[in-house]
Amino acid sequence: MTEEAQAEKWLEKRFLALEALYHRFGRDGFKGQPLSDVRLWLTSKELQLRDMGRNLSVEQQQAGHQLELEIHDIGGYLRGQIEGLSLADLRTPRPDRARHDHQRHFSRDRKPGMER
Repeated sequence: MTEEAQAEKWLEKRFLALEALYHRFGRDGFKGQPLSDVRLWLTSKELQLRDMGRNLSVEQQQAGHQLELEIHDIGGYLRGQIEGLSLADLRTPRPDRARHDHQRHFSRDRKPGMER
């Protein structure tokens, strides 16, 4: 099996797992899942909706409407997760920074308010 075929198989399995989690638990099923995987799955749903076309039967229109609702819900979940992150969460910790901040605020040889 080629690398490309293995990657496709892995992606298909991943999407099926995310689909099962979503249909069983709703948004809560994504907790603990990498946001990048959920975003990739959302993108595949958006492409699926785009590719449905315009001349649809009633059943296809209902499926398209359901897909739109899922896309809206999953997009809301992702926006909520991203908005919940702060700059501190995104910043890489520097071990020397904590020591420097501690010294700056609690230095007794300087007058209060005279930080470096």
